[in-house]
Amino acid sequence: HCYEAVDLDRIVRLTNEFEFPVASFHHAGETYLIPELLKKTWGGTPAIALFASNFRREAYRGSEFVPRVLAEHGIDVVMK
Repeated sequence: HCYEAVDLDRIVRLTNEFEFPVASFHHAGETYLIPELLKKTWGGTPAIALFASNFRREAYRGSEFVPRVLAEHGIDVVMK
């Protein structure tokens, strides 16, 4: 689970430093802010799993347009 853009940035950097793939990020509501960074993940762009009930602090920067933004950047989105 990576919630905020800063967390996602750290993981993407680690994937490149240690060369390990990431299949997906869950609860990643801020991914729409950094689609180009996600494409730099070592081993390929991970899918993004979004959940309808986000009640945590990090969900406040979320948007109902996240799936659309990611899809327009060619990133797979999983809705739950």
